[in-house]
Amino acid sequence: MKVELRKSQATTKPNYKLNNVSDNVVIVSEFKRKINIFKPIFILLIVILIVLLSTLLVFLSRGNKKNSVICGNTVIKNAISSFKNDNAAAQESIAKQIQNTPGYKNSPNCMYILSVYQIESANSVSAQNDINLLAALINKGNKPDPQLTNYISIKSLKYDLNSLNLRIKQDMNNIINVSHS
Repeated sequence: MKVELRKSQATTKPNYKLNNVSDNVVIVSEFKRKINIFKPIFILLIVILIVLLSTLLVFLSRGNKKNSVICGNTVIKNAISSFKNDNAAAQESIAKQIQNTPGYKNSPNCMYILSVYQIESANSVSAQNDINLLAALINKGNKPDPQLTNYISIKSLKYDLNSLNLRIKQDMNNIINVSHS
């Protein structure tokens, strides 16, 4: 291939002059070859991006579906209402309904409601177990519905459990002191 430069363009942009058509074909075919190498790489990157995005969407929607099916909006509203009204019978009914639902231990909403119920029922051992399960779910990124956490924060749940444990300990001490008197 023979390339000629014009003197006027030697200091700015070179102007390559091709002597025949075959030189032009060689340059174009090399350019196409370079494009053909990047085409599969580009397609592969697009496929990888689509797979990653779809996996992320499935992962994010999976937790939301569990929460909406198990201990959904109706159960949440009924539980909050029973807690606000100190309705022990309704609380117990909701707790039994939740405990009879398969997979309830994988739902932060269910575990949150059960934690509050166990504290309200003065069952500190079950409350501690339920709060531990709830904390594990939260650590995995499964958070309870904001309606629940707006009613009683997780920090308040732990505080209420500690208060319950102190009351139980004081009651036990009082019983021991009375029996020794």
